Amino acid sequence: MSGANGLIISHLTLRKLLGGLGLVLPVLLPAGTWLFDEKDWLQPSISDYYYTIMRDVFVGVLWGFGLFLFSYKGYKPVKSKISENLITNIAGILAICVSLFPTADELCVSQCLPGWVGSFHLASATFFFLILGYLSIFNFTKSSKPAAEQSPAKKRRNIVYIICGSIIWLSMAILFIYFQFLHEKWPDSTVFIFETVSLWAFGISWLVKGRALSQFGL
Repeated sequence: MSGANGLIISHLTLRKLLGGLGLVLPVLLPAGTWLFDEKDWLQPSISDYYYTIMRDVFVGVLWGFGLFLFSYKGYKPVKSKISENLITNIAGILAICVSLFPTADELCVSQCLPGWVGSFHLASATFFFLILGYLSIFNFTKSSKPAAEQSPAKKRRNIVYIICGSIIWLSMAILFIYFQFLHEKWPDSTVFIFETVSLWAFGISWLVKGRALSQFGL
């Protein structure tokens, strides 16, 4: 019994850590840049902090995402469906790819980075967020009980999961439209804003999954 309890606590801790990292990252990067540099503290995107004094923090947190997602063991496949463990492993690989292949920088792309690196970074980040949205909407809402037998708290949590996942997907859709049609009309901080919204939605979803907000009836 003690081993099972230890496993449960480990699962909840991983979920809380992932959620906490999602909430903290968009605040920590600009705050640290302002504190230690003050110049260009608000970057156009989260990924652009790779080229600031906060590079190590940005890379470290992404590796934290990757390692935690690899360590996380989700539900086993049901009726030949893809396991949650496989999905989180893919998300972990993508998070590490985002850190290893930096976003294109205007001053560097033509001198020290091949053109495909920035494209690969963008693709990795996009699919990373899409998978996070999928997990929140389709995996976190699963239950061993039929909907009629689920507790009121579980039903409330499911609403939060669906809202958070939908916010992530909607943010990605808006950014797609931005890159295709509006990048010259909307402010440079557009990507940072919607990435922040996505990370906060991701963070809240995983904190709820880790029972960090149980005092609020979730």
